[in-house]
Amino acid sequence: MAQRKAKRRKRQSRRGFVLAVCAVLVFAGLLVASAGLFFKITEVRVEGVSVINPDSVREQSEIKIESNIFLLDKFAVSRKIFASFPYAKEVTIRRRLPNVVVIEITEAEPACAFSFQGYYWVTDRDGRILERIAAVGQPGYPIVSGVAPLEPQVGADAVFSEDQRDKQYALYPLIAALEAHEMLGKVTSIDLTQSYAATFMYEDTLEVRIGMPDDIDYKIGFITYALEQLEPGKRAILDVSDVRAGNAILIPED
Repeated sequence: MAQRKAKRRKRQSRRGFVLAVCAVLVFAGLLVASAGLFFKITEVRVEGVSVINPDSVREQSEIKIESNIFLLDKFAVSRKIFASFPYAKEVTIRRRLPNVVVIEITEAEPACAFSFQGYYWVTDRDGRILERIAAVGQPGYPIVSGVAPLEPQVGADAVFSEDQRDKQYALYPLIAALEAHEMLGKVTSIDLTQSYAATFMYEDTLEVRIGMPDDIDYKIGFITYALEQLEPGKRAILDVSDVRAGNAILIPED
């Protein structure tokens, strides 16, 4: 009698386990079906862009409307955008449930341009080439002379010959210091013909002689102080190459 009861309990336990598994499978199937029904992408939003065309971003992302939002490969989309848009510095892909994908882009900012083969090759402060434009007029950021990248390619980092590396190492710390002191937007040109005697033009009226690229933050800080003492629009030469030793020379031009 006891043996028959034990067998009956065993059969009931096995039947209960099978029913539980079936219930889980049915529930999982319902979840998949509802995801396919209710979580289809209906909109791709592009945020944070001013230079990059948002419609081009949507096209290059290859995100399909009506596809399942949970099957979106965010890393693949980011790679496509980086490869297609040199101005894309940072890319973040977010799912905004139930059916919106947001592509947020932080754009790189032009820092300077190299004049080479009849074009301006525009780079950001990290040396990434953002675009090639016609060498006409003043583009709104410094034109660098005395150094040029080898075989520049838009979207790639600027590469310099071995004998120009010292000029490269002088340029980007100078760019960073000018940017930190909110002066970069008013610098029209940078001359690195001699890396130990770098100069730049400020507002096309003040020629600043930096000298060696050492103590660059200190030198730029002194220049900001000197600018407060100068008459606006007055042409002059400011030599801060030896300012650490207390030797700064201001030469007004008639």
